[in-house]
Amino acid sequence: MNVLIVAPWDQEFGGVVSVVRNLATEIQKSGHNLLCFHPGKEIWFKPQTTKLGFFGYRGSLGGNVGNENFILRKLILIFLFPIRLFQLIKIIKDHDVNIINIHYPVSGFFYFAICRWLLPLRLVVSAHGADLFPKGERRRTYPLGLKIILKAADLVVTPSQAFKNDVVKLFPFLQEKTRFIHNGLCSLELLNFEVSQGAKHAVAYVLCIAAHNQKKGLDVLIRAWKDITDAVDPIKLFLVGEGPLSEQLKDLVVSLGLQDQVIFLGSKGRKDVAQLLHGCQAFVLPSRSEPFGIVIIEAMACKKAVVATNVGGVPEIIENGHNGVLVEPDNSFELGRALLSVLENPELRNTISQNGYASVMERFLSKNTGMKYETYFKELIRDVA
Repeated sequence: MNVLIVAPWDQEFGGVVSVVRNLATEIQKSGHNLLCFHPGKEIWFKPQTTKLGFFGYRGSLGGNVGNENFILRKLILIFLFPIRLFQLIKIIKDHDVNIINIHYPVSGFFYFAICRWLLPLRLVVSAHGADLFPKGERRRTYPLGLKIILKAADLVVTPSQAFKNDVVKLFPFLQEKTRFIHNGLCSLELLNFEVSQGAKHAVAYVLCIAAHNQKKGLDVLIRAWKDITDAVDPIKLFLVGEGPLSEQLKDLVVSLGLQDQVIFLGSKGRKDVAQLLHGCQAFVLPSRSEPFGIVIIEAMACKKAVVATNVGGVPEIIENGHNGVLVEPDNSFELGRALLSVLENPELRNTISQNGYASVMERFLSKNTGMKYETYFKELIRDVA
């Protein structure tokens, strides 16, 4: 097979990026040819090696053409439309692409839907969460380009059964062509590397890795931390991530007098994240909505006890009391109590961390994810001329 993976960002970090990296790696391991496309500013599409190390192309698919008035902007888009489409068709033909897999569909990707109608290939759309439910909620209206992409798709993939149900409820016409495939890890060698003495932190800490937005529920975690600091020997909360609510969250920390207990670390590279995961006492994810939660299985791969909220795809990963602890969202008291139970009970902490690691090895490796994608891809292209 010759697979073209399309994603909105060419970067090294992020949940969607992790999924794309792991899937692309598995596709290549299985002996298939892989090509990537990321939007850029170039009108004439440019070959590149992506930041993840895969060969591909970068180019503008529209949406931002300056500060011209509405009519001029539309005229520019109309003028560029055949140029962009011609270039995409040439790339697809030159590399004999028979599967296009869009991750995190955005309106500008409708060009690939047109390619699906014009060329002998199949289109798979992988929805991840905020692409269809920004801030964890449905949009009032959806762009025409996005609707075109979903209509043209031969298969829509979601990362969990729960999110599949949400997508089908939102777009009933997708009922027969939507499947779920759990995300998986292929970078266990990175997650399992030995942490040097110099990298270890001098204090005990609980770790949370999440964007600073409403749906991640960090305000609930910070309120829960107030009770924890009064009950446990000196322990800190490390927050990795940034976002629109960063300043608001810092203000909340100050208002609760937790400046010395809650530490904002900002964004971190993958090796730093691995070190932080290995060094923590426990991992917590207090989301209000979560289509899957790949960071949960990363923490489990590092043999860490996980406390998370019973939302979205999370209960498809965590069996409460067995390989993690589940609590209801938006309940700081219950969240604090669950964290205390893990922190104060080393036997429980060890049991759920070992079971969590076993769950990853059995169910959440990217080779499993890759095999399922490969099976669907092969089924789709059997009838391609």
